[in-house]
Amino acid sequence: LQKRGHLKSAMVAACLFGVGAGCLRALGPYGYEWGEIGYTQYGSLNISAYASMGGIHLVSLIVWISNALLAWAFFFKSKRVAAAAAGYWILLWLFSPFGSLPKEYGMARDFALVQTNINPHLKSPDRDDLMRGQLDALARECSRVRVKNFILPETLFSTEIIGLRGSLTEEPRLLIEDFLRPSPLRRLLVGAIERDPSGFYNAAILVDAQGARISSYRKRHLVPFGETIPGLENRPWAQALGEKLGTPFFSAGASPLPLSIGGVPASVLICFEGTFSGLVSKSAPDTGIIINISNDAWSESKFGHEQHMRFLRFRAIESGLPVIRVGNTGPTGLFAPNGELVCRIPHSGPGVLDLSATY
Repeated sequence: LQKRGHLKSAMVAACLFGVGAGCLRALGPYGYEWGEIGYTQYGSLNISAYASMGGIHLVSLIVWISNALLAWAFFFKSKRVAAAAAGYWILLWLFSPFGSLPKEYGMARDFALVQTNINPHLKSPDRDDLMRGQLDALARECSRVRVKNFILPETLFSTEIIGLRGSLTEEPRLLIEDFLRPSPLRRLLVGAIERDPSGFYNAAILVDAQGARISSYRKRHLVPFGETIPGLENRPWAQALGEKLGTPFFSAGASPLPLSIGGVPASVLICFEGTFSGLVSKSAPDTGIIINISNDAWSESKFGHEQHMRFLRFRAIESGLPVIRVGNTGPTGLFAPNGELVCRIPHSGPGVLDLSATY
């Protein structure tokens, strides 16, 4: 390309192609926005802040332009272009919108986040014993917390937990009633499976202090071939395959209204939905806070767990809302609307993070 004089044009095309491919990769039931290059700027709040102007795709464009300038300087041995690349980053830092982004996360102070650390690989009887002991200890810790709203992670219960009358069935009720007992005003958001005539759903279920279902959020963007076979999940052969694998294939939920959790309008995202900026933009207008529940315990990659949480910095900046993240084995924490990490549980073991105690 350099010999033919097309290198410069190729660099411009690479920038446009990179950003365009990132946008297209997020579309449809097979969308997967995990690899967006803009996420490499997580460690720089000044650069991440540009997501407030054009989302993660604008941050990606910034990175692609920088890479093109550096490649240009290298291949053409141009000191002038190298200086332009340095000036480009200096200007980005000087004119960063970070200082003008909102910082307040007052609504988040109404919540406590419960990191359960339940090993999904244990066989059922062992897992049940561990859940009882772990949840009893966490419930005792929560009894000393003043807030009324508690969040537990995704698929804490890998079965249906709501009975025909819309209340918790006996075993789940016994496991989590201690979280609810201290006050009739307490609310609990917990990950579990919901079912109706149209299929199974990976859901976040909101229950009151008596264990009655108030409402739920059903995951909209499912992991292709992990949680669903898009459009085929309810076929008899797919259901039979799900039974052999030990878990049903899920149907996608509809676009929801925010859940009202103790009077706080919350937009819920489940697991890797947190990588999709488009899902947040559809929910954010009527929302006061974003809640992401996840369960990455199936993966032994600690880096992957951390990376999963880092995406949520950009969701906070894009929406201008505080973002809560609760993981079974972590990370669990809170991002302010400007992307700053306010607090987190510093380990992967069981713990409770009382957001009323943050400053």
